Amino acid sequence: MFGILTKFERVLEKFKYPMYNLLRSNQKTLVRLMIALRIP
Repeated sequence: MFGILTKFERVLEKFKYPMYNLLRSNQKTLVRLMIALRIP
């Protein structure tokens, strides 16, 4: 279980910054989507 968790954490660490940059670049689109779906 611990080995699987460690592997998952490594994958998460590897993809953290690209995902963060992707979220930042799509932030306005996400905000519009949230407003459209009325998510607080």
